Amino acid sequence: MTTFRTATAIGIILAATPALAQVTPQSAWDQLSSYYETLGLEVETSSVDESGDTVTVNDLVLRQTSDDAELMLDFGQLTLSANGDDSVSIDLQDEASGEMIYDRSEDAASADDGAETDGSGSEADEMPEAESSDGVETDAASEAMSGSDGEEMADEPAAMPERITFTMRMPGETMTVREEGGDSVYDYTFPTFDVLLDGVEMTDGTSLSELGRLTFTDLVGTDRFANEGGTDVRQTGTVASMELAFDIAQQDGSAVGNVTVNGLGFESATRIPEGVALDAEFSDGDLEGVAISGEMTADALTAQMDFDGLNEEGEAVQTALGSDVDGLNLTFALDDERLSYGGGSGTSTVDMTLPNLPAPVGYSTESASFNLDMPMAADPEPQEFTVDYDVSGLTLTDSVWAMFDPQNALPRDPASLAVKLNGLATLDVGFMDSEAMSDPETAPGSFDELNIEEVSVSALGASVNASGQLESPEGGDLSTPVGTISGRIEGANALIDMLGEAGFIPQEQMMGVRMMLTMFAKPDPENEDVLTSEFEFRNGGEIYANGQRVK
Repeated sequence: MTTFRTATAIGIILAATPALAQVTPQSAWDQLSSYYETLGLEVETSSVDESGDTVTVNDLVLRQTSDDAELMLDFGQLTLSANGDDSVSIDLQDEASGEMIYDRSEDAASADDGAETDGSGSEADEMPEAESSDGVETDAASEAMSGSDGEEMADEPAAMPERITFTMRMPGETMTVREEGGDSVYDYTFPTFDVLLDGVEMTDGTSLSELGRLTFTDLVGTDRFANEGGTDVRQTGTVASMELAFDIAQQDGSAVGNVTVNGLGFESATRIPEGVALDAEFSDGDLEGVAISGEMTADALTAQMDFDGLNEEGEAVQTALGSDVDGLNLTFALDDERLSYGGGSGTSTVDMTLPNLPAPVGYSTESASFNLDMPMAADPEPQEFTVDYDVSGLTLTDSVWAMFDPQNALPRDPASLAVKLNGLATLDVGFMDSEAMSDPETAPGSFDELNIEEVSVSALGASVNASGQLESPEGGDLSTPVGTISGRIEGANALIDMLGEAGFIPQEQMMGVRMMLTMFAKPDPENEDVLTSEFEFRNGGEIYANGQRVK
């Protein structure tokens, strides 16, 4: 499993050092290279030359290797110069290159293990390679639908990336490091920062080139570093715009897209204890003392993506996706005990053209948010978790309604959904233990208690609300819980009438649907349009609805 835990390309370039007692070009480079190693990077140079107030780092390469992949970043020459005011300027070349190389030997071995055999148990005869009309070699076995005896041949494994190359361009950047209150402070400005995806080589011998780019415009920020028994890093910055553009053309299809985010702001805080390296071998056992948190906001996001391809019958099909989102935010926090991740957005719209639908479809929302807070490390004792999700003002486009309600029988009021859950869970495997987490035979843990603070749905003129608490029975789990869930349904009878008018419920089945509903819900004596339910889960797997046993 490929695992890299270094910073992003920009983060690597801007990664500074623990606090400097006195900022000089040599001390800045010494501690800069030390911090790279803290990030789990190998630092390679051909020479480091000092001349007066200037230090020149020649042929700087940063490298990280995991169990099945290697990341390499070649920055060429790096120059550090004293400014005469107790600060140092760091000058990068305008262009740097990088590559990611994957070791696919395990994938090939897995494919060989799954090779189809004949009746005697030997591997099926290999098909010869054929050359396509454009000169690209292809495996004829992957194109053959059947063997000479008419039996269906096994599909070849899908091609996977084997080598990815990219270029980083950062003309006109300025970066200085200074000492302030015992901290090292890095101020930087990048008028433009481009990451170009130059090429991808696949395991089947094919390759793609000039696939896309990621561009940051007016990147401005400050990183503050302190060294007190480890490394503390605080980062703040803004980006006027971030644009992802891609254009991929292949013989059987193409993909063209553009995603733009405007008005980005970010801040983060990182604590790395002394002696800890965030390298590929980092695991939950190394989390003690590590703390990472951050927040990102954006004014707006726009996206447009178009895909052309062929369906199973070889017919041309088109897919398109467009989206506009206002007011984005994301938060993240990780330490040796907890992981939290959340975010939200303001108004958003999504429009789609799908091959199997006769017309474009779409939806919009007024707001959406989510939050997850969960344990990170394995512990024999139950630990708390929280899950929140909320969508309000959900509306569908007229083209969607026309597909299933052409008579306009159903109310089209905006819908909403809210889910608020918390409880206790026992985590048997730490989430940073990638090997154990990737084992399909190993369950990471179990839920011990589930508190349903709120589950509410409002749509089609009706609303449903539920709350309750479930616990694991002694010696069991939540597959056979013990507890109670209470529910309230408003507008159900009117909705059933409208579903009948729209043809979703045949008239001859209307009475049966109403009788089924009364088995699980009873009328509220104060409001005949309201139904209430109480589900009781008892030891032994018994379930009661409003006092009546249903299981």
